[in-house]
Amino acid sequence: MLEPSNFGSPPAKPGVYPREIIENNMRAGRIPDDGFLLLASVPYDEIGVDRARAELKSRFLSQFAAEVIGNEFGALAHKMKKCTAVLDWNSRTLEQIDD
Repeated sequence: MLEPSNFGSPPAKPGVYPREIIENNMRAGRIPDDGFLLLASVPYDEIGVDRARAELKSRFLSQFAAEVIGNEFGALAHKMKKCTAVLDWNSRTLEQIDD
């Protein structure tokens, strides 16, 4: 079982820890140095209102996350590749939507 201590100590300053994770993973070769993917996706069950809601949520989450990364981690923002999608829960098909 995973214990909280296995995840390392909490960040010394709020907002610094995620950037350090990404930068350290790039340096270690676990993430290509040419960038990282911001994937925002929301599932839906039925075509119509449910899918439209999923699109709105996915677009909002994608925009919000991209803004936070841009404002808080400007040096990493230019390495970000953004993908916004919805997931058809019945077929498990990920459908990319335009931003």
